[in-house]
Amino acid sequence: MALLTSFGKVLLQRAVSRNQLRELSALFMHYLLCVLSEEGFTERTKNKILSEYAEVVYAPSNNWRVLGSMNDLAFHYKYHVLESGGVHSPDVPGIIRKLNRMPMGAIGYRFPIEALSNLYETAT
Repeated sequence: MALLTSFGKVLLQRAVSRNQLRELSALFMHYLLCVLSEEGFTERTKNKILSEYAEVVYAPSNNWRVLGSMNDLAFHYKYHVLESGGVHSPDVPGIIRKLNRMPMGAIGYRFPIEALSNLYETAT
Protein backbone atom coordinates (compact mmCIF):
# COMPACT_ATOMS: atom_id res chain seq x y z
CA MET A 1 0.00 0.00 0.00
CA ALA A 2 2.83 2.34 0.74
CA LEU A 3 4.24 1.55 -2.68
CA LEU A 4 1.03 2.74 -4.29
CA THR A 5 1.24 5.96 -2.31
CA SER A 6 4.82 6.57 -3.46
CA PHE A 7 3.86 5.66 -7.00
CA GLY A 8 0.88 8.02 -6.79
CA LYS A 9 3.17 10.84 -5.68
CA VAL A 10 5.31 10.33 -8.78
CA LEU A 11 2.26 10.14 -11.04
CA LEU A 12 0.76 13.33 -9.67
CA GLN A 13 3.98 15.17 -10.45
CA ARG A 14 3.53 14.13 -14.10
CA ALA A 15 0.02 15.63 -14.57
CA VAL A 16 -2.03 12.44 -14.59
CA SER A 17 -5.73 12.80 -15.45
CA ARG A 18 -8.56 11.93 -13.07
CA ASN A 19 -9.56 9.00 -15.27
CA GLN A 20 -6.05 7.58 -15.13
CA LEU A 21 -6.09 7.93 -11.33
CA ARG A 22 -9.41 6.06 -11.16
CA GLU A 23 -7.91 3.31 -13.29
CA LEU A 24 -4.91 3.17 -10.97
CA SER A 25 -7.23 2.98 -7.96
CA ALA A 26 -9.14 0.06 -9.53
CA LEU A 27 -5.86 -1.67 -10.32
CA PHE A 28 -4.71 -1.14 -6.73
CA MET A 29 -7.93 -2.71 -5.39
CA HIS A 30 -7.55 -5.71 -7.71
CA TYR A 31 -3.95 -6.36 -6.69
CA LEU A 32 -4.69 -5.71 -3.03
CA LEU A 33 -7.30 -8.47 -3.16
CA CYS A 34 -4.77 -10.78 -4.86
CA VAL A 35 -2.14 -10.10 -2.19
CA LEU A 36 -4.63 -10.57 0.66
CA SER A 37 -5.78 -13.87 -0.85
CA GLU A 38 -2.21 -15.06 -1.35
CA GLU A 39 -1.40 -14.14 2.25
CA GLY A 40 -4.28 -16.31 3.51
CA PHE A 41 -6.63 -13.65 4.88
CA THR A 42 -10.18 -14.89 5.49
CA GLU A 43 -13.04 -13.67 3.29
CA ARG A 44 -14.43 -11.69 6.22
CA THR A 45 -11.09 -9.95 6.82
CA LYS A 46 -10.53 -9.28 3.12
CA ASN A 47 -13.98 -7.68 2.91
CA LYS A 48 -13.22 -5.47 5.93
CA ILE A 49 -9.93 -4.32 4.42
CA LEU A 50 -11.37 -3.75 0.95
CA SER A 51 -14.31 -1.76 2.32
CA GLU A 52 -11.90 0.52 4.16
CA TYR A 53 -9.96 1.12 0.93
CA ALA A 54 -13.10 1.43 -1.24
CA GLU A 55 -12.11 5.01 -2.02
CA VAL A 56 -8.43 5.64 -2.68
CA VAL A 57 -7.44 9.29 -2.31
CA TYR A 58 -4.17 10.82 -3.43
CA ALA A 59 -2.93 13.65 -1.25
CA PRO A 60 0.38 15.11 -0.11
CA SER A 61 1.79 14.27 3.29
CA ASN A 62 4.03 16.28 5.54
CA ASN A 63 4.87 13.36 7.84
CA TRP A 64 8.55 12.90 7.06
CA ARG A 65 8.77 9.61 8.94
CA VAL A 66 6.03 8.04 6.84
CA LEU A 67 7.45 9.53 3.63
CA GLY A 68 10.88 8.15 4.50
CA SER A 69 9.48 4.67 5.04
CA MET A 70 7.50 4.87 1.80
CA ASN A 71 10.54 6.02 -0.15
CA ASP A 72 12.62 3.22 1.39
CA LEU A 73 9.99 0.65 0.44
CA ALA A 74 9.70 2.10 -3.07
CA PHE A 75 13.49 1.84 -3.44
CA HIS A 76 13.40 -1.83 -2.41
CA TYR A 77 10.57 -2.58 -4.84
CA LYS A 78 12.35 -0.79 -7.68
CA TYR A 79 15.61 -2.62 -7.00
CA HIS A 80 14.09 -6.10 -6.64
CA VAL A 81 11.68 -5.75 -9.57
CA LEU A 82 14.34 -4.41 -11.93
CA GLU A 83 16.83 -7.03 -10.74
CA SER A 84 14.28 -9.77 -11.50
CA GLY A 85 13.70 -8.55 -15.05
CA GLY A 86 10.89 -6.00 -14.71
CA VAL A 87 7.24 -5.77 -13.76
CA HIS A 88 6.26 -8.76 -15.88
CA SER A 89 8.71 -11.08 -14.15
CA PRO A 90 7.21 -14.19 -12.56
CA ASP A 91 9.25 -13.25 -9.46
CA VAL A 92 7.06 -10.22 -8.63
CA PRO A 93 4.62 -12.09 -6.33
CA GLY A 94 7.59 -13.45 -4.37
CA ILE A 95 9.08 -9.96 -4.15
CA ILE A 96 5.81 -8.61 -2.75
CA ARG A 97 5.72 -11.46 -0.22
CA LYS A 98 9.36 -10.82 0.75
CA LEU A 99 8.94 -7.07 1.19
CA ASN A 100 5.76 -7.58 3.21
CA ARG A 101 8.08 -9.33 5.66
CA MET A 102 10.68 -6.56 5.83
CA PRO A 103 10.59 -4.58 9.10
CA MET A 104 9.44 -0.99 8.68
CA GLY A 105 10.45 1.79 11.05
CA ALA A 106 7.19 3.73 10.68
CA ILE A 107 5.30 0.82 12.28
CA GLY A 108 7.75 0.05 15.06
CA TYR A 109 9.99 -2.26 13.01
CA ARG A 110 7.21 -4.80 12.61
CA PHE A 111 6.51 -6.68 9.41
CA PRO A 112 3.79 -4.88 7.40
CA ILE A 113 1.83 -8.06 6.73
CA GLU A 114 1.80 -8.97 10.42
CA ALA A 115 0.77 -5.44 11.41
CA LEU A 116 -2.10 -5.55 8.89
CA SER A 117 -3.15 -8.99 10.09
CA ASN A 118 -3.08 -7.91 13.74
CA LEU A 119 -5.06 -4.78 12.94
CA TYR A 120 -7.89 -6.55 11.13
CA GLU A 121 -7.90 -10.09 12.52
CA THR A 122 -8.37 -8.81 16.07
CA ALA A 123 -10.97 -6.17 15.09
CA THR A 124 -14.59 -7.16 15.55
